[in-house]
This record gives sequence, C-alpha cells and structure tokens, in this order.
Amino acid sequence: MNKKQREQLAKLRGQLEEAVSSIREVVSDLETIRDEEQEKFENLSEGLQQGPTGEALEESAEKVGEAADQSQTVADDGDEIVELLQDLIYRLQELAENGDDATATVEDAAG
Repeated sequence: MNKKQREQLAKLRGQLEEAVSSIREVVSDLETIRDEEQEKFENLSEGLQQGPTGEALEESAEKVGEAADQSQTVADDGDEIVELLQDLIYRLQELAENGDDATATVEDAAG
C-alpha cells in the first residue's frame, strides 16, 4: 500500500471517528427523550397509565429506548472499526519505514 493510500486510510479513520462521535450525541439525546417520556408516564395517575395516554407514553419511551440501544451498538461497532483501521495504518507505516512499501499489502499488514 503506497503513501497516498495510507493517508487516505488515515483520513477515512478520522471521518469515522467524527461519525461515531455524532452517533454518541444522538444516543445521549435519545436517552434524554426516553427518560422524559418515562417520567411523564410515571407522573400519571394509575388510571391514566392504563389508558390510551399512558399506553402511548409507555410505548413512546420504549421505542426511543430501542433506538438509543441500537444507536449505541452502531457507535460501539464504529469504535471497533476505528481501532482496526488504526492498527492497520500503524502496521503499514512500520512496513513502509522498513523499506517494504512496494510489497506492503493489506493482507501482509493484517496477517
């Protein structure tokens, strides 16, 4: 892998880090909304909790919570990809510094 490709990998890693950071912000916002909906539900009288209003609030909190959980999973997966890219970039850089730039391939670096 040549220098240009390694630089491109580093750029992509940075872009992915920014995307993961944005997703984590979304997770936080979703968790806040979920908590607010849950609090609204809990502040209802028992009769209203069992009625259409309570059911709607409870379902809303559950759906937003599911979205937060799934978004958290995406962010965690993104972190793993960033780490893999960082390891790959480091290994490729080592190969290049040792004069193996012409033969450095993704397979060599990952193996």
